[in-house]
Amino acid sequence: MKEVLLIHPTEFFTGKSYMRNIIPLHLLLLGTPLKQENIHVRFFSLLEDGPGIPQDLKELALYYRKLIKCFQEYSSTQFIGISCYSSNFFIPSFVIGHAIREALPEATIMVGGYGVNTCVEDFIFEGAPFDYVFAGEADIELTQVVKKLINSSKDDRLPGKYGKPVLLQCPEIQDLDSLPLIDWSLLEGTELIKSPTIMVPYYASRGCPFKCKYCCDLSNLSGLGYFKRWRPRGVANIMKELHSMQKFFGSKQVSLFIHDPIFGLDKNWKMSMLDSFIKETKDWKNFTYWIEERVETLDEESVQFYSKSDMIISLGFESGSPRMLKLMNKTKKPDKYLEKMLENREILEKYKIYYSINVLFGFPGETNKELIESQDYISQLFRETKYGFLFALKYQFFPGSYVFQNAHTPEYKEMNVLFPDWYKRMGNTLILPGICSPSKELGNTELLKKVRDWIIPLYKKIAMALSPSPNGKISFRSLKNIFIERFMLEWKYRPEYAEMVLEALKTNEPELLPLGKEFQDFIKNAENKTNNHLEAMKNIVVKLRNLTAVGV
Repeated sequence: MKEVLLIHPTEFFTGKSYMRNIIPLHLLLLGTPLKQENIHVRFFSLLEDGPGIPQDLKELALYYRKLIKCFQEYSSTQFIGISCYSSNFFIPSFVIGHAIREALPEATIMVGGYGVNTCVEDFIFEGAPFDYVFAGEADIELTQVVKKLINSSKDDRLPGKYGKPVLLQCPEIQDLDSLPLIDWSLLEGTELIKSPTIMVPYYASRGCPFKCKYCCDLSNLSGLGYFKRWRPRGVANIMKELHSMQKFFGSKQVSLFIHDPIFGLDKNWKMSMLDSFIKETKDWKNFTYWIEERVETLDEESVQFYSKSDMIISLGFESGSPRMLKLMNKTKKPDKYLEKMLENREILEKYKIYYSINVLFGFPGETNKELIESQDYISQLFRETKYGFLFALKYQFFPGSYVFQNAHTPEYKEMNVLFPDWYKRMGNTLILPGICSPSKELGNTELLKKVRDWIIPLYKKIAMALSPSPNGKISFRSLKNIFIERFMLEWKYRPEYAEMVLEALKTNEPELLPLGKEFQDFIKNAENKTNNHLEAMKNIVVKLRNLTAVGV
């Protein structure tokens, strides 16, 4: 039987995962064209089907042995695809690849995803466990390659087994309506849909012409013909797909997140899409909706539509400092941008619609002056806010971004990143990329303390002012818990956590994981090895739990 197994990894060494209820849309996009060609598709989620998330070397060795046993049950599967969705999944993708190679030596192993696109060269070397590495948008290319390889010789199917993986450069898909509509039935029988609440990320368009310097969305693939062009899907096809999704999930509680890199760059398309969406989803009582917008593209007409569906709007604002907005390349006209944000706040409050203002602290170049400037502006935004809440993030150093690619240049001479290659190290990938100082004047821990001292009182004011939605569809209590109380608790202890981590790192640096042929020797002896860094991090997590009396 012609069969492809598609794998959704998860992070290692990070404690519990928060991704259990999220539908891996990327696997559905890959699986649907395969199914249309009468190729059987199965999903394997490391969150549900796997043996648990390893936290130290002993657990990693045990995890690896269990993975081999899991994959041996797929002895009839000839093709296996691993979705390295982000750099956080870099190490898991290699561990999974080696386990498959050992469990199913004749299976063709393929890998792709954002994590590959941002650092393609890190996947192409002799001894890597993959046969094919997909760069770009592999929606159709995967199916074409599998069809070609089904009757190919062993050498053609298994190039990585005998040498380097083959790099396949997938062309940018210009007409998204040429893609088949998602077949949601691929989820039938999986653990992914057993939860009573489901989170579905959805993309009505692709590409973003803006060039924010912290973003890693295909930003380093211009040499392969990717220029981040904005490409929308046809409204009729979007609604057909969403209707089939609603029918599939039935009475389950579903949160639909429209995660386009930039939603509605074309105003006519945007209004047409929202008009159809409102008319056709008005009776979907078990659905809640979230959508990301840019400050520049939001206007009153859009907000009128959003209010009719009781959508929550997420605004990627980033900073209240004109200088930081320029350094981020967020806008060329920061003064006008800041005025527009104030206008947006008034419009959103007028229509009594929930919205989050997303801000980023610690971007390279930030000093005390810019930090205070941004905080003052944000405080002003929330002075008379009843429906807005704050989503504050610390800058993280991610592969593929402009900053990552130019970290060695004079532009970022004051930035201090402790582990530029963090994604290759055995450590907590939710913590390591954030251990970086924006400038000589403002260190990592100092920044966190100054944000904490400012943000806790602000969160308390926001919590007191937040009002229930007039439509009552979105849980007021849930919003306060998720976006105010949880973040307030997180920021309260973040500086202490950072200090404990930095102290531990003085003597316990996270080690690089051998990724090539030496991996097998390493993993065989891993159970008997001690990784001081991982042990220290586990102790820190216990201390933090004792401080907060809740899970980390």
